[in-house]
Amino acid sequence: MDPRDKLTLDLVDLIKQWKAEGCEILLGLDANEDVSYNSPSSFRQEMRSEGLTEAILRRHQGPYPATTQSRTTDTPIDGIFVTDGVRVTAGGYLDFQQYFTSDHRGLWIDIDLEATLGPHR
Repeated sequence: MDPRDKLTLDLVDLIKQWKAEGCEILLGLDANEDVSYNSPSSFRQEMRSEGLTEAILRRHQGPYPATTQSRTTDTPIDGIFVTDGVRVTAGGYLDFQQYFTSDHRGLWIDIDLEATLGPHR
């Protein structure tokens, strides 16, 4: 089995376990594939089937920027996936090299901690 497919299967199993335990999930990763792509076998669709959506794409309409300098097309391969209980109030992409040295853009989201975790957490 392709290692990326195995990783996705293992991740889906963990997500199911965590959700069964009542957890909300915030998952940031370099998926190495277009996280805006909706094909049935895409990583985005795998996450969607488990109740996670990409937080930045959900807040903004395309076209989306490339998230690595090596991409020649506007293809975001990095994403932040969240369950519905994670209340995202803002999110976006930093410029390349804005705060740290990397060939990837920084991704960020703001979440409402009280709405997500409850009061006094």
